[in-house]
Amino acid sequence: MTMTVKAIGQNQDSCIYTIVKSTAVGTAGGYAMKYLWPIVKQEETISKRDWVNFSRKQANAEKVKMFQSYKKMTPAQDAFVKMIDADKGSKVKTSFSPVNINNVIKKLGGEDSVAGKELKAIIKTTNDAAHNLARDLIINYRRTLKSKRPVIPFLVAGAGIGFIAGFMHNVAKTDV
Repeated sequence: MTMTVKAIGQNQDSCIYTIVKSTAVGTAGGYAMKYLWPIVKQEETISKRDWVNFSRKQANAEKVKMFQSYKKMTPAQDAFVKMIDADKGSKVKTSFSPVNINNVIKKLGGEDSVAGKELKAIIKTTNDAAHNLARDLIINYRRTLKSKRPVIPFLVAGAGIGFIAGFMHNVAKTDV
């Protein structure tokens, strides 16, 4: 027969202590899961496409505002402003379709002309700015959705799992 020797005051492995500790850890894990759990379809009310469209409108408006503040615009800048103005008020936005962009570039002198290259660069920088803005908006929207989640279900689930784990640990203990 063997006996386990323990130092005085070191009896922290009691059954109650194990359950309390595992329940506390489970509760902390449940709180973390509030932010780690992925967004479900029911939580997401605004689609990614809506964020991208909003970002494009903002980036285009900012670029037009910048160009209109110039005393004299280049032909490419003027063409970009006209493309934005052509889409205002219409349901079907066709100014930035590949066919229309190619037609505008041809009118500016072709793809090898300075104005054609400038227009392509303007569209690319505006598109990049729109995608960066959309990415930031989507990330912040998802963070907001996660922070709005009720915390109680996650805490209860985490505490329940921790309690069961602590209880099972005590049942499975062999050095009683």
